[in-house]
Amino acid sequence: LLALCAELDIAVYAGGAGTDVLRGRPILALDISGLGHILAQDRLSGLVDVEAGIGGMALERQLKARGLTSGTAFETSLGGWIARAETMPAAVQSVTVATPQGVLHLGNGLHHLMAGSRGSLGVITSAKLQIRPNPESEDCHAYLCPDFAAGLALLRETARSGLAHGRLFLSD
Repeated sequence: LLALCAELDIAVYAGGAGTDVLRGRPILALDISGLGHILAQDRLSGLVDVEAGIGGMALERQLKARGLTSGTAFETSLGGWIARAETMPAAVQSVTVATPQGVLHLGNGLHHLMAGSRGSLGVITSAKLQIRPNPESEDCHAYLCPDFAAGLALLRETARSGLAHGRLFLSD
């Protein structure tokens, strides 16, 4: 399908591209929402291979049923999250991309090419994610700082202290 679209100069939109990239060309909308499953799990390496159409909440539900978590939060599809990210999210270890020339398996640092690609380099069809066991218990704490600089100092000190944490978030 992608090869035919390339030959006919038809842009393919899989939800990861920006509409500004597609202006002035015929567009084929590619629905990858059916690609929403965990394909494989390797408990020894702590990796799961996940289809790119899965949403963040659905992924966490499937992982939670296995006693696992990715420790990430995203609202879009996995592929859209990667394609829109400014830098490759830390949990992503490799990606599989469909292109007009065929399927590419990008790992060993090459997967970083897909971060921020907005779908222009191909359609992300799956990704290997680093996962970990669900914590036995969770504590959630919020702190109000007088300004952004104080909040940043708090995060830096938390990271330096070695205090166990799953996710730190700073909002202004």
